Amino acid sequence: MKGKLKSALYVMLGFGATWILSMNSSLQDLNSSLLLLVLFMVLHEALHYFAAKTLRAEVRPTVRGLFIGFQVKTSSRQRFVAIALAPQILTLLAIVPPLSSIRPLFNAALLHAIVSLEDLRKVLHNVIKMLYTKL
Repeated sequence: MKGKLKSALYVMLGFGATWILSMNSSLQDLNSSLLLLVLFMVLHEALHYFAAKTLRAEVRPTVRGLFIGFQVKTSSRQRFVAIALAPQILTLLAIVPPLSSIRPLFNAALLHAIVSLEDLRKVLHNVIKMLYTKL
């Protein structure tokens, strides 16, 4: 998918999700959710970095349009998948009871999952490649 189209779709998903969440949340909860999302994103990139360094991958910071993160070079697809999935621990922790009953935290977890779509797309791509090479 072309870069500008992909960026536009991610932005629309983000605004759409925020709009849907706003219908079921107070303004205070929504503001708290967005502040938590900023914290999630800082932790998200820190977890990518920590996982990459732990798995001895080459890490280079990058900024491309709306995307801020790391380019990772590693010796295997399995390591790449592990590095890409590492930040999803934040989403998983925030959607399990009793934390899921805290509306701003649950909202931030959903927004984090949307923001993570690019990582999840890369994981799916690599998992399919791994399965394909085993056939």
